[in-house]
Amino acid sequence: MSTLDKEYRNYSVKMGLITFVISFFLMVLIGLYLEHVVPREHGKRYHPCFCFMKSFWCRKINQVSKEQGEKSVSQDFFELNKTFETQLMNKEYYEGVPPAVARLEASKKIMKIQGIEKTYDSGVKAVQGINLKMF
Repeated sequence: MSTLDKEYRNYSVKMGLITFVISFFLMVLIGLYLEHVVPREHGKRYHPCFCFMKSFWCRKINQVSKEQGEKSVSQDFFELNKTFETQLMNKEYYEGVPPAVARLEASKKIMKIQGIEKTYDSGVKAVQGINLKMF
């Protein structure tokens, strides 16, 4: 007979393991929820009830959020120059620059370094594909 079902002072190992697994998944869900809701310096924050909204579960690929409204200068410039910032990342994670900076960028009054790489003699790549802009 297995010792999982044996009770000692109204407690069994089986019940402890079940409680542990349930609490683990509950904590993972709470962590994922807080990761989306708690504000940070960078990135998109969701409404506290985002998981109950249809827009979260049934997103369209080219959907423009209500917060963005009309396209700004930086978004237009992003579409024209998207290979520089997003060649190694998803457009969803790109945060555009303010309109004044986008105008400087459009007029090419910036210094742009593209595709920085550093490979050691042993073949180890320390840096690969870093892009840099200085305004």
